[in-house]
Amino acid sequence: MCKRTLTYILLFISIIMLAACASPEAASTPTLPPPPTIVVAGEAALAPPPTPETAPVATPTIDYNTLAGRYPLPLKVEYADEQTYLVLEPDGTGRIEDESFDIDQTAVAAQGTWIPEGDGVAFTITELLGQPATPDTIKFELVEGEVRVTEYAAEGSLYNVEMAQVSIGAGQRHPLVNELHARLAAIDYLNFTDPGDDLYTEATRQAVVEFQRSMGIEPDGVVDATTWVLLGNPPEPLPTPEPPVVVAPPETAGGIPDLSALPTHTADGNPILYFTFDDGPSLPYTGQVVELMDRYNGNATFFALGQNVSALPDSVRTATQSGHYIANHTWDHASLEEMTPEQFMDEVQRTEDAIINAAGDLFALDKDVRYLRPPYGATDANTRNYAASLGYAVVLWTIDTQDWRLPGTDIIAQHILNSVYPGAIILMHDGGGDRSQSVAALETVLPQLSAQGYVFRNIFGS
Repeated sequence: MCKRTLTYILLFISIIMLAACASPEAASTPTLPPPPTIVVAGEAALAPPPTPETAPVATPTIDYNTLAGRYPLPLKVEYADEQTYLVLEPDGTGRIEDESFDIDQTAVAAQGTWIPEGDGVAFTITELLGQPATPDTIKFELVEGEVRVTEYAAEGSLYNVEMAQVSIGAGQRHPLVNELHARLAAIDYLNFTDPGDDLYTEATRQAVVEFQRSMGIEPDGVVDATTWVLLGNPPEPLPTPEPPVVVAPPETAGGIPDLSALPTHTADGNPILYFTFDDGPSLPYTGQVVELMDRYNGNATFFALGQNVSALPDSVRTATQSGHYIANHTWDHASLEEMTPEQFMDEVQRTEDAIINAAGDLFALDKDVRYLRPPYGATDANTRNYAASLGYAVVLWTIDTQDWRLPGTDIIAQHILNSVYPGAIILMHDGGGDRSQSVAALETVLPQLSAQGYVFRNIFGS
């Protein structure tokens, strides 16, 4: 006997027993036999009235044509050289695709299905970068032709997304960070321990960066839709590249700077922090940063873009006169990965020339420009070799505020305060867009850090 038949029998017995126990009077009254069926000669037996036919329930038709189209996603990136689109096809399929401006090429990042929902659509990712993916759903709201992310479903749980993008980053508290921590901890080679909270810390960012590198995607530490889905369905990591062979340094005054020797404390025992600012100079933010650092007797390092230096030489001179160090961030923020030696030299040398032309007569440190920060932190096996051949040391960072995301002044400031330690190199921005949040966050943290005994030095040590 099958389980379903047995269940029906037990249910039937239960109903009979329940009816029998409904009242004491019913239990004591004998059950009477049903009345006989009366048959009238010449006529058919009386039958119960026919049951009216139930009208079939119509399945609602989804009109995909109304919302089908190609919508730009307003994703915030530091330097946009591509545009991301949400493509909704009339047949209910869809995709997220990236269109590169530089090489006129479109790449499909994700594919899936979509349905209209509320004021927008729910897009379910079923394939990512050509590989099957555990279905995750992103909800988009359509506002005057623009698409904004409103909710994100991960592992069956739906979360509100505070920003207008699927992007969780440094210093942010959000229920999605709990899910992020769980996904990071589930990947053995990351050696990440789930802290069991919803705060995106510097340790979280470093684990995300390591994961992104292992997947061959931009290691910016920002958890976007691609990173989310890959974390839920992690493929095998890419093989670890062989460490580059560093060429012998050229004959330069003092050789290549040794960043491993950066002091963590002053001779008097005060802890040191190294604030660095990228993508400037720009108005009015570079001047505001200089003024704040001067107020607390601090020096910073400005990784400047050559084209901005040429446009605003007075800003560079002001910073140099105040004891800040001007370093190289390439001419126009081009990625140094996969560049030929000639391209690399052009990006770096043009910037060095612009800096020296603007303020070389004011240099009181090593009379030269000897530090290079690759845009996006992107390097390959040749980057340090090429830099060394020009007498440069490559400088990255240990605390990334991700202030370019514009997450809010409080988030930037709190991330710095939660993450600092003696000898930390802090990445912020004084150029590349609206940096008012960065300046306001700096104004918040400098007095608090100063009260803790920290002093602020440039990476040259002064």
